[in-house]
Amino acid sequence: MTMNFSKYFGVSLDDVLQIKQETRELMTDDRHAAARRTLDAVSPSTSLAIRSALLEKTHLMQSEMGHIQRISTIRDGRTWFAQREDVVLNFMAEPLNFRDAAVWTMFMATLEATTEFQIHHCITEAKEDRLTGNLIGLWGSQCRQWGKRMIKVLKGQRSELLLHELDLSIGGGEQADGGDFGVILDFEGMTGASGGAPVRHIVPLVLQAKRYQRPTADISHISAGIIKQRTLLQSNPCASAYIFYENAKEGIAHPLPALVKAAAAVGSANRTDVLTDSLDLASYLLVVLADPSLGIRAQSPKDALNMIYDRASFNKLSALMVVSSDGTAGPRYQNACSEVVVERAQDYEPPEEEYEPPIPT
Repeated sequence: MTMNFSKYFGVSLDDVLQIKQETRELMTDDRHAAARRTLDAVSPSTSLAIRSALLEKTHLMQSEMGHIQRISTIRDGRTWFAQREDVVLNFMAEPLNFRDAAVWTMFMATLEATTEFQIHHCITEAKEDRLTGNLIGLWGSQCRQWGKRMIKVLKGQRSELLLHELDLSIGGGEQADGGDFGVILDFEGMTGASGGAPVRHIVPLVLQAKRYQRPTADISHISAGIIKQRTLLQSNPCASAYIFYENAKEGIAHPLPALVKAAAAVGSANRTDVLTDSLDLASYLLVVLADPSLGIRAQSPKDALNMIYDRASFNKLSALMVVSSDGTAGPRYQNACSEVVVERAQDYEPPEEEYEPPIPT
């Protein structure tokens, strides 16, 4: 047991137990727990799909203790993991179940941020760019808070957790389009490693924000005047997805969490069922980081930025963040961004594709 703690955390059992207790207190807050359970009540099938993704698609991230707990619980027919909320409380909120402390910290920080966003910002009408700005603000704040909370464990693994928001003004013009934003996950740790050897993962993502009222979202927007937005998203070289905010003019008392649906899973260019093939943001980030088939890896910061900007002009993204276990990532990516701006043409010319008229409803 001592070897396991030294291998995975570099801190004492008492330190980890204290983190576990603090995490459970936060997770069992009545208001937050009720908000997380909204999805369970509205769409049990979506909730169960997230439950399965968290258990099955993150297995390479799980520690030996995590593997043992997951396998023994399922084998013995216990109900610890019966629902999504059970998995969150009994498995995901347990730091010992994961190899990489920074990745676990990112999941918890994102879950807390999106729950706060769901409670405070989705209940009254707001534009997509404002909602996205609120979400990013909460996300950065929670990354800082969780980074401090986990500082002993993170130092034990020679890592940290930071959300760096890059300055996009270097690309010229104002980032006022408001629809989509970029996220680069850059983690170097024990995630997916055999024997604990460090492995670096750089995963660039483009997220297109959409407001909706359950269960469907209108995605018929035309980009550049001629091309369906979905067409551009699906042609990105990096992982691309819609992020859906339940938000309406008349207000929603109990909105659903922000849900992410991969662009590849969207069949229609006009409308999509938000509750089908979607994950909450925290789960989505964890899954694409764990599974290379879902989140294509970049070889370097410049490679990641070029993948994001392949189908987006420099002034199109409303924001671009780097979430990393490396404290030097922010300056490195900012420098790489400046180089990419110089090297790439400033004016983005979309490929000539035939306009697809909306289907009458």
